[in-house]
Amino acid sequence: MRDTSFGSLKLDDVLVSGWQKGKIVLKEGESPDLLKSPPVLNTLLPAEKEVTQELTQDDINSRKQIESINLNDVFVNNRLILFGGLEGFLNRMAYYRVKPDIKTITLLLDLIPNSRQAEDLLIEIADKRNVELDIDFFNMLIKRRSMRADYKGAKAVIDVTEKRNLSPNVMTFGVLALGCQECTEAKEFLEGMEAFGYRPNRIIMSTLIRKACFMKNFEYLLFVMSYMLKNGMEPNPQAISDVDRFSKELSNIKKPTGKYRLRKLNRLKKNIEKFERKYLKWQKMVEDMDKSS
Repeated sequence: MRDTSFGSLKLDDVLVSGWQKGKIVLKEGESPDLLKSPPVLNTLLPAEKEVTQELTQDDINSRKQIESINLNDVFVNNRLILFGGLEGFLNRMAYYRVKPDIKTITLLLDLIPNSRQAEDLLIEIADKRNVELDIDFFNMLIKRRSMRADYKGAKAVIDVTEKRNLSPNVMTFGVLALGCQECTEAKEFLEGMEAFGYRPNRIIMSTLIRKACFMKNFEYLLFVMSYMLKNGMEPNPQAISDVDRFSKELSNIKKPTGKYRLRKLNRLKKNIEKFERKYLKWQKMVEDMDKSS
């Protein structure tokens, strides 16, 4: 379902060639469900308006408008809506006496709308159906929220895992690293890892390096570089590339303007000097890596 495409299918098209019961029909008062016989749509089906105009309620309620809807445009935004929604899909499983397990729920996480509301509903449904969610599921949830920049929501997942007595693993910290936007957050993150008895790996440190470089945050970057140098942690190729690029782009950093401009400019110069000194040690570490490899 995740990789399926409906192509140019529309209302009144036949899903299976030569099978008339496979013709998509319009029915009011029913949830869209293409697994029914015949497959069903209704006028409340969400659709994307062409160009930049938004659909009015009158547009949606007109059969002409429904007929013009490309089912794939709906499907790509909500992979389950054309199959009766999340509840409808799970109810169909129950009808056929197929019990969902953790693998089912984890796969469904990749199919539901990319919103906290939909994710919370999935967790609620899993609990109602006595599916025991594991730390791997919540790791995926943290990553999913981090990838859409919902860092607050990603951190909130940890509270949920604690209430369920689930212990974080190295993958948990790997996805949490995506949400470290500031130096203080990175420090707390690494302290948290150590408290749980984990040592950050090269991928985690590379994630922090990339975030610091992207934010152009000297304090953040210097802290991570110092942490790696102090603990003898060899950077991976991605981290090396990010730091090298950051060094080359120093001359392009936008100079401060406005109030306290001179004070800010002086701080920037000091930060650049600190970075350049640290960068020399960083380069030596990289050179030593190359010699030993």
